[in-house]
Amino acid sequence: MRQVLNFGDVQFFQEATTYVCIFVTQKSKPFDTVEVLSLNRKTFHGDFLTEVEYNIYKDSSLKFGENEWSIQPYEDAKKLDQMNLNGVKLKDLPISIYRGILTGYNDAFYIDEETRRLLIASDARSTEVIKPMVRGRDISSYEITGFEYLIGTFPSLKLDIENYPAIKEHLLSFGYDRLKQTGDIGARKRQGGVV
Repeated sequence: MRQVLNFGDVQFFQEATTYVCIFVTQKSKPFDTVEVLSLNRKTFHGDFLTEVEYNIYKDSSLKFGENEWSIQPYEDAKKLDQMNLNGVKLKDLPISIYRGILTGYNDAFYIDEETRRLLIASDARSTEVIKPMVRGRDISSYEITGFEYLIGTFPSLKLDIENYPAIKEHLLSFGYDRLKQTGDIGARKRQGGVV
């Protein structure tokens, strides 16, 4: 095989939805490398010949054997190779992931950079409970595109909110009735520990 040209979800025909992947082969001894191209709607900007020429790259022909093939844009392929060489797969980590973080009231507990700065300026101890947080919408292939912060006053930590006056004031600005953990309608779910 000489080339694998994957156009993913780029649509070239108005009347039909197609997913185009072109294989170029030649009867000869196997090549050490294969020319690879991967474009999709996010990476294709409409100039077909220029973008094909600019985005095509050589990759090891060993990647195109009996196992599943992964055809990625060049920068993504480099990151994926690096992750495979140096990283640990989630399935191999000694953790169990059941669900995401449940705050009971995201508006109070998820904060932006400006709010984080204000809370820390008001009380430096706030840094102890403000942690960077990434949501699914902030993750694209092999990179983080943005993040927010989480005020992590989880009941299991048994924190005394009085030790974090800026955090307490921020949370109470949303209303005590909305934040109390009674399980009532309009309040957070009942849990053990302190807010």
